[in-house]
Amino acid sequence: MGKAGCRERPGDWLFRLGWGTIYFVTDPDQVLISHPRLLDLWTSSLSELATVASDTPPASPATAERRRTRRRLEALAEDAASLTASPRLAVVAMILCGVQAGLWDSPLGDEGWIRVVSRVLETLGSGDIPDPLSPRAATWAALAIYLMHEHRPTTGRPAEAVLYEKAADAVSYLLPDTDAELLAGFAEAFTNGNGNPVDPNAALDVIAMIVQDDPLDAAVDVLGANHPAWDAHKHGAALLHVDGDFRGTFLPAAEALEAVPGTGTVTVWATGSTAAWTLAARRDGTLIRVERGIAGQFTWHHYRLGALASPVGIARNPERANRTLISHGPLNRPFDEAIEALAASGVNLTADPPSQCPE
Repeated sequence: MGKAGCRERPGDWLFRLGWGTIYFVTDPDQVLISHPRLLDLWTSSLSELATVASDTPPASPATAERRRTRRRLEALAEDAASLTASPRLAVVAMILCGVQAGLWDSPLGDEGWIRVVSRVLETLGSGDIPDPLSPRAATWAALAIYLMHEHRPTTGRPAEAVLYEKAADAVSYLLPDTDAELLAGFAEAFTNGNGNPVDPNAALDVIAMIVQDDPLDAAVDVLGANHPAWDAHKHGAALLHVDGDFRGTFLPAAEALEAVPGTGTVTVWATGSTAAWTLAARRDGTLIRVERGIAGQFTWHHYRLGALASPVGIARNPERANRTLISHGPLNRPFDEAIEALAASGVNLTADPPSQCPE
């Protein structure tokens, strides 16, 4: 490493390389990661970066060096917008190597790596990518999105879930150019949310879901992570069916409805261990709830959604449900908004069941 004030490539001062292992700069005995493939990815990323000044000398214990390294990578993520396509892509690769090396203590929170990866992917996707670079850019973006997908929260709408969606949207136009063979090579050095080697086919499945941009597929993905015992599947383009071993069906329907991204009209049909079921529909900022009781009687509810009144919140809190209730007269009387929303979702209330499961 050159003396302080010398011009160096970004990242040269972050790690020392030796015998196929990446070490902390200031502590050769402290191994960051010993995967030779990750070393190859790191060094190839450095080779694509333009020369910039760095006058930060190595010093202090390994913990401080880790923090300094993390801050340097975060700064690169913020500054990447000023770079051309190849260096922008190199910054993506370097940050992912830092994620795999464990530079961040957690993917979550203001100090987590999801926010950094989201930022650098937004920057990557916002600029022009030359055609020859597109497969490599798409493949790195695919790996980054998959890692975010693996570590993002899958309940509620925390910041990390929003950042994942923003990043996926920013690079979605690139993802069809993902090179499966290249992805398999990159993936060798990385692990998934369970600590197992990344399965390239699993990553491609996530990318396919993003490219297809189907909100029901996204909901099935989330519900599969949160409730492996549930059977969640699509009935057409706007009706999601969830079935499980539960007696009350309103709360599962509400949770499944919250898992569907976007604001368009969509319906969830929840069935359980009895003949009773619930239809929960989202329409124009409201929640429509149609329930069939065990004896076959129907009830119809309409609620106003808001920042403090989500479908799950209404299903769990009767007082909140009462405060947000939109009255349409007796609860056994259908109302026009419900009929329109259910018809738009492909629900047939004259049939029993109101929708047939696909074979």
